[in-house]
Amino acid sequence: MSRFAAYKAEYVSAALNRALNDPATPEADRPKLARAVLRTFNRYQDAERSTATARARTAKQFEEFLQPDNVRLFPNLKWLPSRSADPRVSHTAFYNHIWAKDDPFWNTNAPGTEWNCKCDIEETDEPATDNAAVPQPTVPLGLEGNPAQTGEIFTDNASYIRTASLAMREKVQNLARKMTIKDGQQLYSKKATQIDEQGNPIEIVFNSKGVSHFANDMLSDRKVWLKKELTTRLDEVLQGAKLVGYELNTKLDKKPTHRYYLYYETKLADGTPLYISVYQNMVDGEYKFYAVSKTLRETATRV
Repeated sequence: MSRFAAYKAEYVSAALNRALNDPATPEADRPKLARAVLRTFNRYQDAERSTATARARTAKQFEEFLQPDNVRLFPNLKWLPSRSADPRVSHTAFYNHIWAKDDPFWNTNAPGTEWNCKCDIEETDEPATDNAAVPQPTVPLGLEGNPAQTGEIFTDNASYIRTASLAMREKVQNLARKMTIKDGQQLYSKKATQIDEQGNPIEIVFNSKGVSHFANDMLSDRKVWLKKELTTRLDEVLQGAKLVGYELNTKLDKKPTHRYYLYYETKLADGTPLYISVYQNMVDGEYKFYAVSKTLRETATRV
């Protein structure tokens, strides 16, 4: 979501600059043209907000629906009619149809796979319906996939991202880094409890050095952007992660305050593993958050 918002902000800013400097428009009329641009994007924002809400709700629903007890009691899902006064034809074919919770249908279809979608789903123990004749609609660009599986509200096929220039991408990356540092300041007063390589309980703190390191990893890779969504709850994520490795610091000349490192594994919503590294400080003995990476260091001793 943060990736989409950052690209949209730059996209709208560029559109306003073009309107205010349009050589084909008399200078006196350019502010009027800029206001028209804003009105257009305000209309888009209404649809984007309602769609984001629907997709976030879908992700939360699936998280609950797939709990073992819920699957046992209610193995299927029913598509409920839209609350819209003017429902789209693309989803009306799904109304009151039932699929198993693990049916591949849900990989590409769910409430929110249309802009401003107001459909809903519910758990049921009713048997699955005959869905052989149900058509497969074309999903709009930017809304592909079930957000519960992909971890994305909007994909990189959204127009703001897909059409971005190299200069805009670089600007957005820098903005993301600044946003991450600002968001990460909420962590400074928090701690996470974990275990070390010997199974002893330890307390891990967060500071500006670790958050800045994390922010500097904001690359164009979509997976790294998904990392940003963890920023304000890194304490909870770290606390629930699994210890998978450790190693001594062999580069004391470069990092003289780091005694050794602990590595904890967690996963993004789409199943991608991430590794959170923690170091013990030579001076005060505290364990401090250091970084998040997509791979576990080969030199680490596995636990």
